[in-house]
Amino acid sequence: MRLIWPPLGSDFPTYLDLAMSQGQTNIAAWEDDGQYMVVITTRKDEPVPNVVGELIQNTRVTYQFDRETGAIRLYEVTDQTTDGEWIIRERSLLLIRYHR
Repeated sequence: MRLIWPPLGSDFPTYLDLAMSQGQTNIAAWEDDGQYMVVITTRKDEPVPNVVGELIQNTRVTYQFDRETGAIRLYEVTDQTTDGEWIIRERSLLLIRYHR
């Protein structure tokens, strides 16, 4: 089973429903210093090689939302190798400009 991570402009609630329906998926959420964090971790049925041949056993997607605006501030995908190391596969940090 392969879960496709949504692009930043996608419908996050629909994606979250999809992630919750997948087996071996853990979803955690909390507030931290004015930001709302959502972390979705999926365990692979069997380790799979990444592009450089490392075996990946878990994938974690992190979203950081601005509490005031609801805008996504951070989107990050990390993979965990079978030796326990977490490797960043994709990271997008969005800067928000406030107008008064």
